[in-house]
Amino acid sequence: MNAFVTVGSTQFDDLIRAVLKPEFQHCLVKHGINQLIVQYGKGKQAFGDPKSVAGLTILGFDYAPEIESYIHDASIVISHAGAGSILQTLRSGKRLLVVPNESLMDNHQVELATKLASMNYLVTCSTSNLVEGLEELYPKILTPFPKSDCSTFQKVMQDVAR
Repeated sequence: MNAFVTVGSTQFDDLIRAVLKPEFQHCLVKHGINQLIVQYGKGKQAFGDPKSVAGLTILGFDYAPEIESYIHDASIVISHAGAGSILQTLRSGKRLLVVPNESLMDNHQVELATKLASMNYLVTCSTSNLVEGLEELYPKILTPFPKSDCSTFQKVMQDVAR
């Protein structure tokens, strides 16, 4: 089983560093994850030459023409709170842990993640409590996101924009 991490097109070094910490890697292995795939965007330096704990392989890349196949193949997705990444993952039916990039200016990522978490579609956390976020995600029964109806997501976006 694998976990897929995406930071989108922005730089989110804090998330990259957080998923590479041994305590987070041990938590992944504990939950049966044996491969961590990291789309690090502009964070190549933060990704560096990662050291993995026993039982876990780490792969990384900057960008791909599409990430749908990575999401499809993942057991869980750990994502920045970009609307596109969230919607794509929710539509795939994958378990989603969202980590807003709180360093962005005029950032609605926190509001979007919080609203969708309150609707039980995903779990959200910060980079400082990523292990706790993962531990919350695993036993939680999430509400399936409506497959063909975008009105729920549009409503959330309208609420966040207000």
